[in-house]
Amino acid sequence: MKEDERIGTIIHPPVPERLSSYFYLHNTTLNKCIRALAEDITLGEVTCSDENIVRFWKNNQQELKRLTQQWQVYGYAAAELIYKPETQGDLLCIRQIPSDTIHLEKHNDSYYAVQNFNGNVVRLHIHGEVYPDPDPVRVDGDCIWIGGDEMYEHFGIPQWYSAKNNLIINNLIKEVNQENFESGNLATGLLA
Repeated sequence: MKEDERIGTIIHPPVPERLSSYFYLHNTTLNKCIRALAEDITLGEVTCSDENIVRFWKNNQQELKRLTQQWQVYGYAAAELIYKPETQGDLLCIRQIPSDTIHLEKHNDSYYAVQNFNGNVVRLHIHGEVYPDPDPVRVDGDCIWIGGDEMYEHFGIPQWYSAKNNLIINNLIKEVNQENFESGNLATGLLA
């Protein structure tokens, strides 16, 4: 049994979102690496035999880039699927959902992505999950979910997490240097 299959209705990621956000926002090296990796993955040339798929991903490159960044920072990411209003079957675009606003809920044997943003709650089917027909849970749309690894079904441990101690030390050294610089101890700050 994977860790996020445990009994309960709300399933949380293994690394808290606040911790992931803190390291991403306060460590310039990590921030730059994740941005560069996301650009390398998403802004390259998309190839596929189906021209419609190539056109779709080229039109949604920025959303794919944001999705990739979220996955690198948090270990999971989600994007809402937006369909053409006139057909309700043709995919128009995707809209990245901020990872710190979404969680999973388990109802019976099905998982739902639930976004809570400023008190507005949106429940989404996860593309690829099997849901009962008729679904007893009120759903507002569909999404794709990226995440999971050998320990977790729906979440992953971010790759940067193994360097967490180094990131903490680098942040502390930076703060000490900044305090020394601001107090006029420039030589001491540079030496440290």
